[in-house]
Amino acid sequence: MKIKCSNCNLDFEIDDEDLSKILVHTKNWSAQFKFNKFGDVKLKSIHGRSSLLKKSIIPISWAIMGQPPEGFIWDHINRSPLNNKKSNFRLANIKQNNYNKNKIEGSSSFKNVTRHQCKWTVRVAKNGKNYYGGSFDSEIEAAKKANELMLQLHGEFANLNKIPEN
Repeated sequence: MKIKCSNCNLDFEIDDEDLSKILVHTKNWSAQFKFNKFGDVKLKSIHGRSSLLKKSIIPISWAIMGQPPEGFIWDHINRSPLNNKKSNFRLANIKQNNYNKNKIEGSSSFKNVTRHQCKWTVRVAKNGKNYYGGSFDSEIEAAKKANELMLQLHGEFANLNKIPEN
């Protein structure tokens, strides 16, 4: 089911059975469309009369999934904060959530691949340490190696490069 945000006019996806969890906060809910550092959209609701307004702001993921255990957050598997279906959430610590981020702009069109002198170099970080994956003549070969290394280091949270087939 898609619901439209009253202040940003974007459509958010939720499971049909979760509509009541959203409406508990307010019938005219609004998403505070400011992403926090974890990529969450905040659900803002205002309760009470104009002189006694009580504001509550929680992540939409909390309204649907409940508050995560200490040290964890709800990670959007497909990285879209507009998809708030239960099947798109998993528990993750902050490091795991960071593994699931998209590529930052750079010299390569692939994540964890950079141009160094005349070669394509692979480096993947985990727990503050960089792991070197080698240097390659081909950007595609470097991207394949980056995918292998990300899977090895990040497991299910690895955001793999989409490599075109020849």
